[in-house]
Amino acid sequence: MKEKLRDYILHHREKTLKFLVAFLFIVIALFILLGKDSEQDILIQGREITSNEDQQGAEKSQDEDQEQAEIFVHLSGAVNKPGVLKLSEGTRVYEALEMAGGLEPDAVSYGINMARTLRDEEQIHIPREGEVQTSPVSNTNSTMQSMGGGTGQSGLININTADSAALQTLTGIGPSTAEKILDYRQSSGPFRSIEQIKEVNGIGDKTYEKFKDKICI
Repeated sequence: MKEKLRDYILHHREKTLKFLVAFLFIVIALFILLGKDSEQDILIQGREITSNEDQQGAEKSQDEDQEQAEIFVHLSGAVNKPGVLKLSEGTRVYEALEMAGGLEPDAVSYGINMARTLRDEEQIHIPREGEVQTSPVSNTNSTMQSMGGGTGQSGLININTADSAALQTLTGIGPSTAEKILDYRQSSGPFRSIEQIKEVNGIGDKTYEKFKDKICI
């Protein structure tokens, strides 16, 4: 049998060689294909791991942003649940009042800007009917905004609460400038110091000197 096989191979060398070459080519092709499949599996797994890491990193970043974007606001006066509230940055006045249980029946709410964005360390006092409004003490770390009229007990004009008519009683302030002050309060929030009123367009040092002793915040 071996001799017959050897004779066959000797007489059919060319065919035998072609068969061996074809067999080797098939084996090599199979190895290449299997290697590519394994590489693709590794790449897919790598993408999944990277995707999971990116998602976890994004969630961690969001958590850190949420922790940093918190403010504390003090609500007092005619509020159902007065006290210090822990709020998210960007909270509006009306949202804070809702969280505090809303206003009490005798609250004076006219003139309040419900859409204003609150700031950290701010105090909001809601006066009651018949309550005498006192001029709040200036504090660089907080902003006191009274919701009543615009004149304090001392007779000074509160530039954070005064309406256009009250502002026009100040020397050098006409209807146009008074409206600019109201627009400034609407867009930038209450004044943190009386000197800040000079940031309003049309109020320079000379005009400010004329009424600085007649205003408060």
